[in-house]
Amino acid sequence: MRLRRRRSRLARRINPEGIRLQIVALVDVVLLLLLYFIMAGSIDDQESRLAATLAARGAGATTAMLPQQLLVGWSAGRPRWQMGERTITDRAALRSFLAGLPREPGLVVIPDPDAPIEAAATAIQLARDLGFTRISYASGAR
Repeated sequence: MRLRRRRSRLARRINPEGIRLQIVALVDVVLLLLLYFIMAGSIDDQESRLAATLAARGAGATTAMLPQQLLVGWSAGRPRWQMGERTITDRAALRSFLAGLPREPGLVVIPDPDAPIEAAATAIQLARDLGFTRISYASGAR
């Protein structure tokens, strides 16, 4: 008795030589994604000059080398800037306060999540106008 292998109907209908992968479409998608990421990474040239700061406090850090932290908030419909115990609510007072700070340690602007970006931008621009060279922007997480 001879046993023959039976091929299923589906196996008889599919011809392996007839199957072709559409690799051209895959290559097109990969190239478009690559182009998108290259363009998205190079558009924000202005923001690339603004250094992002991560809060990393080591045991060996000295207070003289730590940058001054300016907290930016929003209360009663007005911007609020705070450094230590000092709270400032208008632009002219912020300018005179920043003018009295030393320039060497730098300045870190830390906005609250509810603060508008214009309040943080005001602080950064005033610091830049007053001669601060080391200005960093840290995201609103404290």
